[in-house]
Amino acid sequence: MQVFHVEIYRRARIPKSTKIKIFHIKYRLCIGMSRVACCAIVIYHIPMPGITETDCQNTGDLIIRCPSGETLTIVSGFFGRARPGSEVCPTSAGNDKDTSCAEPDAENKIRSLCDGQSRCFIPTTVAFFGHDPCPLTYKYVEVTYTCGGKAGGMGGGV
Repeated sequence: MQVFHVEIYRRARIPKSTKIKIFHIKYRLCIGMSRVACCAIVIYHIPMPGITETDCQNTGDLIIRCPSGETLTIVSGFFGRARPGSEVCPTSAGNDKDTSCAEPDAENKIRSLCDGQSRCFIPTTVAFFGHDPCPLTYKYVEVTYTCGGKAGGMGGGV
């Protein structure tokens, strides 16, 4: 596991003092120029500066807001499941175990809805994100944002 940490720090140019958490590692066969090697796809989390809010799937809108006169800047956005139900959005149905599930365009959708607004209502539904990355898994929305600048309005939901 240490080798993966070193590679992530090096490739992403992350200061070594930053704590990262590896959620999932998938191995696959990669064919290079003249040799075959085993490659790893690593899903990891780097703590971001700002305020982080989380809401469970289909529980209404996740509302984020800034103080009067300031606007939202989305630092990161996520829809899926990267942590087990014991940490976030538990369910008695047991469909909170798959932690390798993420909608790849979630951050862009959240950013286009909320950036520059004074507050924003983010739907917690598959319909808003347009794709269900893991149909049998109970998901959540997680957004990290900062506040600053001048207020421009209010982002809506769908």
